[in-house]
Amino acid sequence: MISYYFYPNKGRDSFDKQVFVELIKTTPTLGYYVNVLSVFNKLLLKYNLSKVNIGQNIDYFLRYENIEEDFKELCYRIEIPLESIPRLNSSKRAHYREYYDDELNNMVYKKYKSEIEYFNYEF
Repeated sequence: MISYYFYPNKGRDSFDKQVFVELIKTTPTLGYYVNVLSVFNKLLLKYNLSKVNIGQNIDYFLRYENIEEDFKELCYRIEIPLESIPRLNSSKRAHYREYYDDELNNMVYKKYKSEIEYFNYEF
């Protein structure tokens, strides 16, 4: 979430906890994006007939923190030539853990529990 908060198009240079809290509240979970791929799944969710399963419609995830390795694996899997990924918009901010206090940890964990557990993320 910190990377998204400081994403260059957002135009933020400093951390504001209240703005970050609003970002957490308004940013959809990965499960939302996975399930909007199918009108059928949206209807199931609307009527609470199915639980969100992060990996149900996706064969492979590229994780930003492992983007080069994951991209190589994707190219191999779909049998396309490997291209290099340019490094753009690198930031020089503090480690993400320094922005979180107990309240923010709990808030992010509660909302993004599925993603945190699915990808084995830790705070």
